[in-house]
Amino acid sequence: ELPADTAKAHVGGWRYQLALLANAVADEGAVELQRAMDRWFEAWNQADATVRASLLGAVCTLDVRYADRWACTEGVDDLVAHIQVLQQHGPQELKRDGPVRHCQGVALVPWSSGQGLGDSVVELDADGRIARVVALRDTR
Repeated sequence: ELPADTAKAHVGGWRYQLALLANAVADEGAVELQRAMDRWFEAWNQADATVRASLLGAVCTLDVRYADRWACTEGVDDLVAHIQVLQQHGPQELKRDGPVRHCQGVALVPWSSGQGLGDSVVELDADGRIARVVALRDTR
């Protein structure tokens, strides 16, 4: 049996090794994550609500949560309706504006629109589906 102080000395090393393993698993899904985010933005630009719901349903959990300065939604249907309102009041193209950065189930996704730049913080579920998004507009 190891003395307690010796065992504690190894904790940092095990945290590091577990982080490496978690990131290796996440890196395997990185290409799919990029595709999922491209579908996410395609849905935001889709005028047809049925097609938009289908695109979001393919990459999001059914209870996906979304928040920005203008809304807080829960579920694909609520998000589809929010996007519709935004399209009515300020139609513009929203697109991914750089690579998706990720770490252990959380991604940072840069975007641009006719109104400026921003980033979205995206939380994924265990299956890699989008579970929560918080969109932050760049105000600099």
